[in-house]
Amino acid sequence: MPRPSQNIENIKQAAQDIYGRLPALRQIVDSYLQVFILQEMFAADQKAPAGPPPERDGFRPDYDLQACRNLLLELGRLDFDGNQALTQSGAKVAASVTSGRLSARELFDTVIARDPAGLEKLAAGLDMDPALLGFWGYHGLRPTLVQAAADLADQADGRQAGQPSGTCPVCGAAPALAALEQDGSRRLYCSFCWSHWRIKRLACPFCEKDSGNAHHYFYDESLPGWRVDFCQGCRRYIKTVDLRKLPRFFYPPLENIASLPLDLKAEQENLHPASTGWMPGMFA
Repeated sequence: MPRPSQNIENIKQAAQDIYGRLPALRQIVDSYLQVFILQEMFAADQKAPAGPPPERDGFRPDYDLQACRNLLLELGRLDFDGNQALTQSGAKVAASVTSGRLSARELFDTVIARDPAGLEKLAAGLDMDPALLGFWGYHGLRPTLVQAAADLADQADGRQAGQPSGTCPVCGAAPALAALEQDGSRRLYCSFCWSHWRIKRLACPFCEKDSGNAHHYFYDESLPGWRVDFCQGCRRYIKTVDLRKLPRFFYPPLENIASLPLDLKAEQENLHPASTGWMPGMFA
């Protein structure tokens, strides 16, 4: 796997390819690119936190509070040209954490617990949109969540039995997207911890039907290598990228943003995403 410093260059080059193919997405991709670069820089210096390892059941990883707090403050100081909601909310979160009005630990613990009610309570105290507060708390933690999930990946393979294939075996969240690997196998990528796991090639990962009705798809010519797989039975869909055809470095969180036009098309077709619940990594 590329080192974080190389990842940053690869992510920048992937973003340039996206700009050329989908110029309408430049502003939103630029916004997330800043976030991803800061996270990669954090990941390069990240040390394993003191204390017990992540819990095997419930995915409650420990984290370095000071380091994650520092990342949160750096993220909050970013300027998202053209996206005042992100710029202003980030600045508000950073100022609130610095002043002590918002506890970084309480925010992080609420994000890890995926507790919408707790998040609403914190947001109300700041007069903020809970989705925006969750966005910042999540991205302050994301490198830690990814590392914790990687540490648990081997154990997760053994815990997958009996779980729906459309549920992350590490943290239990819904998938953000799917990928067809170089060997033709199909994997899902988690929307929360970004772990990935292999599933059946043609069966619906959500209702698990394995029939002609379970495998329909459509695509958009502006997104080479991409398509939307959906099940006629449960009407749920997953965005899928064929890595054998993708003309750039594959960085799943960035690709989740670049493929937003497919989400819009799926909505027009009255299809439902993998999860209608809280997916804090996204705020378009």
